[in-house]
Amino acid sequence: WYPVKRSKAIVLDPQRSFGKPILTESGINVETLIDTYKAEGENLRRVAQLYEIPLASVEAAIRFEHRNVA
Repeated sequence: WYPVKRSKAIVLDPQRSFGKPILTESGINVETLIDTYKAEGENLRRVAQLYEIPLASVEAAIRFEHRNVA
């Protein structure tokens, strides 16, 4: 299931990461990315470098998290 309309960046799939939100392409847990983002002083580029993923993937995870917190 793709929880964000018109985006396939984040997926909730019970067969992957027990249904927790993950990045579709890399399988990285969104919560892990958010924790790293906070630990790295909210530096998007640094998080993308650490996980070797596109900056757009980090941005999608942050948008998803903010959407669910607000």
